Amino acid sequence: MTRTGQSAQDSHRDAPRSPGAGARRAVPRSALLLSVVVALISVTTGCTDTSPASSRPSHDTTRGKHVVPLPLDRYRPSEQQRLQLATAQHTLIGKCTSRYGLHWAVPKLAGLRFEDPYFQFGVIDEQDAVRYGFHPAPEQQQDDDGDLALALQLNKLSAEERAVVEGWKGMKPRGTDGAAPITAYRDKAVLPYGCLGEAVQLLEHGTHQLNPASGVVADMQRGGSETIASLRLSELAADAAYQTRRGLPYRDLAAKWSSCMKRSGFDSPDPESAREDPRWNPNTAPSTTEIRTAVADAKCLVATDFLRQAAALQAHEEEKMIKQNTAELQEVRDNLNARLKNATALLRSP
Repeated sequence: MTRTGQSAQDSHRDAPRSPGAGARRAVPRSALLLSVVVALISVTTGCTDTSPASSRPSHDTTRGKHVVPLPLDRYRPSEQQRLQLATAQHTLIGKCTSRYGLHWAVPKLAGLRFEDPYFQFGVIDEQDAVRYGFHPAPEQQQDDDGDLALALQLNKLSAEERAVVEGWKGMKPRGTDGAAPITAYRDKAVLPYGCLGEAVQLLEHGTHQLNPASGVVADMQRGGSETIASLRLSELAADAAYQTRRGLPYRDLAAKWSSCMKRSGFDSPDPESAREDPRWNPNTAPSTTEIRTAVADAKCLVATDFLRQAAALQAHEEEKMIKQNTAELQEVRDNLNARLKNATALLRSP
């Protein structure tokens, strides 16, 4: 594999994304394929966790009282490591913008917000079901913390100032559609990918250049190895979920859930079908029928111990994926450790 990060602006294929900025909650690809998307959330406080990714256990993803351990999480940054990487990113942006006479604050965010990769299995808390049916709760409809922190500062900037942060190559500052790219600010050349691109490249120093997950457009590489790793891990998790749902143990579990639902007056073969019922309109308030169905779903998920057993089946398939992709996942882990090492050194430098 090629090593990247030899200079602040080398090896870019497209304009960068904010490291840690990830996908929003995904709509299921089909009734048969579960898309398991784990968002990389950019969060920024002063906390750090410099332990190698391989030395810590997988973190738990929670929704209400449900806890789901995910084997592939061993290859993702922990909450504290996300904090460290995001803090380094914003610090580096600030150092870069100061060369242009601009101030970039390291934002302090209220807390962490992680999407539940098992949400698509139909996992929902009864309290949420009573209020929202199968609709996401308001906090789940917000942009992730990292995207929001970046956007809040960018929105305060002029087009010229935004160009300093975002660069001129591959994207145009908001409000300049059709206009020539802004390549200078106060007679100082704007970097092609801006201060954000410089921050990405400094954090990427010494990482392996990963290939994008199959079916992923090339411009998703603009976020560096972190973005590609996230996409690849999500693809592997989705493949594991697909295999899980094909298996007899899962079908038996879904049948128990379905029997529970029938006793409450609802007919659905599995939680995914209940959630994806075309009667539920995401653009309107949940109907009484939707709420009643969602409440019954939540109760049956608990009554059948659905989440714990489905998670165990998913974990088994994810371990298979890990064994089948050992070398690739080792590079993902090595890249994470390299970024953490870079973040630690860069945060210590004046």
